[in-house]
Amino acid sequence: MLVWLVLLALAVVLAGCAGQPTAGTAASDFQQDRSQQARVDKLNEQLAVQSAMGGGGDPIQRERESYRLGRDDLIEITVLGVPELAREVRIDGDGMVTLPLIGEVNVADKTVQGASELIADRYEESYLRDPQVSVLVKEYRSLRITVLGSVQKPQVYSVQRRLGLLEALALAGGLTEKAGRMVYVNDRVDNPDGEGKIRRNLVVSLDEVLAGGSGAEDTPDLTLSDGAVINVPEAGVIYVEGAVEKPGVYPLQGETSVLQAVTMAGGLQFKAKDSGIRVLRASGDGGGAEEFGGFNINTLRKDPDRGLQLRDGDVVVVEASGVKSALQGIANTAKGIFGFGYSLN
Repeated sequence: MLVWLVLLALAVVLAGCAGQPTAGTAASDFQQDRSQQARVDKLNEQLAVQSAMGGGGDPIQRERESYRLGRDDLIEITVLGVPELAREVRIDGDGMVTLPLIGEVNVADKTVQGASELIADRYEESYLRDPQVSVLVKEYRSLRITVLGSVQKPQVYSVQRRLGLLEALALAGGLTEKAGRMVYVNDRVDNPDGEGKIRRNLVVSLDEVLAGGSGAEDTPDLTLSDGAVINVPEAGVIYVEGAVEKPGVYPLQGETSVLQAVTMAGGLQFKAKDSGIRVLRASGDGGGAEEFGGFNINTLRKDPDRGLQLRDGDVVVVEASGVKSALQGIANTAKGIFGFGYSLN
């Protein structure tokens, strides 16, 4: 009898210490929503600023050497020291421009630098010694860019010049609150190993591009070609189950740690086992699931990055402690019998 009285007293004390989780859960919900909205607002603000700057540089200037001229492009041609030869002309349907003294010149499908050299050669043949010719694209032919997924205005856009990725996303009104951090880009670009075009498929990190990191360097300034398709998928999801306050499905917001996942789920229940946190991850070959664990909640609180960076589809499982579950049962029984104390559920 004495043992039962001691256990009952202990359960009541623990119940009183545990308190009611409702307020903490509501605060967690509010903080999570605010954090997600703040993340999207920050990304959209960066998109607007950098797109106004040309995505980290003027797209026309970036492509001065590599862009291939096309029919209907409007170009400005100047010859250093000979202002009388300056012309602003549109390339006709045959790829030709007509210039003073030298007549028609076929510049279609040539790079800006190649067209400059060709025109210089034609002038040098009969009229000028070592002419310095500059070609500048003033207006590109109408290009079609498709922006899909988690943007404010997904649709096909017709533009008059080549755009960078950031400009295209800004043109589509920016990201929605469900947008993930990765963007898929599909278009056709010049073949660096020969003639013609090749298909380019990129998975781009918005964080890297906005920060001017390796993502921007590895994707030729992210300048888009005609017919480009940009897809902004929704953020991935993670699953949290077991001895947490709010088991369920949660958005994967950038780099999410195990501790962050537990926090999104309202924190641990009283009965949770401190070292009983596991992560289940589907293997890439479809052969089942990998398991990582068990992570200790106290260790994770001291070093939040110690655990594991979660991926789309990961399942975080929080095990229950047998001893704590028994104490919880006693506390709940005491509440039912005597009508006082708090539930440890």
